[in-house]
Amino acid sequence: MLRALRSLTTRSDQLRHACGSLESSTPTLPRAWYSVSNRETQAQMSPLYASRGVLRLAGDDLFEFLQGMITNDVEKLKQDAHPVLYAAILNAQGRQLHDIFLHRDPKDKAVLRGDVDKESLPELVSLLKKHKLRAQVDISDVSDELQVWARFGSGQYPDGDEWPIDPREQKLGYRKIMGENDKPKAEAAFLDPGAAPVETEAEAYKVWRLQKGIAEGNEIPSGEAIPLEYNMDGLNAISFEKGCYIGQELIARTHYKGVVRKRLVPFEMTPESEDLKVGAELTASGEKKPVGKVIAMAERFGVAHVRLAPALAAADAAEGRLQSGDSSIRPFRPDWWPEQWGKEEQQ
Repeated sequence: MLRALRSLTTRSDQLRHACGSLESSTPTLPRAWYSVSNRETQAQMSPLYASRGVLRLAGDDLFEFLQGMITNDVEKLKQDAHPVLYAAILNAQGRQLHDIFLHRDPKDKAVLRGDVDKESLPELVSLLKKHKLRAQVDISDVSDELQVWARFGSGQYPDGDEWPIDPREQKLGYRKIMGENDKPKAEAAFLDPGAAPVETEAEAYKVWRLQKGIAEGNEIPSGEAIPLEYNMDGLNAISFEKGCYIGQELIARTHYKGVVRKRLVPFEMTPESEDLKVGAELTASGEKKPVGKVIAMAERFGVAHVRLAPALAAADAAEGRLQSGDSSIRPFRPDWWPEQWGKEEQQ
């Protein structure tokens, strides 16, 4: 096992550094999607080993095998411009089972490292082995040797390829797989030594990520989630030009239809919402049925899966709030969203 990490700064300090106070950026006028400006703070560096595991993927048939399994084009990893690829693995009905980051091995381009949800890692390994049949593909769990780390916040950017940009959204920061011996080099890979990141706990990164409206791993309901409703099309996880893969039909049909009526949206909890739980149903004024439910939370931020049209309309009439019992949330539109999202039904 890897050595225990050194003592971290206090939890409150970490979260304050990672997210900052957003009160000054919240408008006072009611709007369906009010803007939240992310205050860039000191660079942070968080280990994600508690929630993410690492697979080693190799073999003569590896790329061909993965091309038929994942939603993205694995051939991109053969290009220097794509050191990391984000993708989903679906069932035959087009529902998402797993998400995965594929990293090129720095020493062998024929080998890939998979950054996957740790809890569902055994299930994913079983699925991959079931589908590989006689293909020459080797799959092994190397989570005891390698860890997933995230670098986020402001400060100087890392030098060169030492920290690949998170392929989902540049504003998330950087994502890297490394062993214990790689850590000093990773910490030193900054243009200005004074800008090296402060090590913080994983919860700080989760707040940062949810604030941008992005779920990952087991936060996305396996076997239920439609990838486009969880914004995988906007997170560079889907290639609409590649060949066939498992579950492609639903993805293509939804994409070319041009209307996605539900989306994952970020929200901020109001002060009276301390009892809000993951899975809670959300209601809106004038709607008989729930408009969505809470998917994930960390501190005062979270993400919810909602029907866009009623959620937007009700938020306009209720000062930007959706309700869950005595709790309420304020959904907001992340700045990385394409302009047309949420407007398809109006066209």
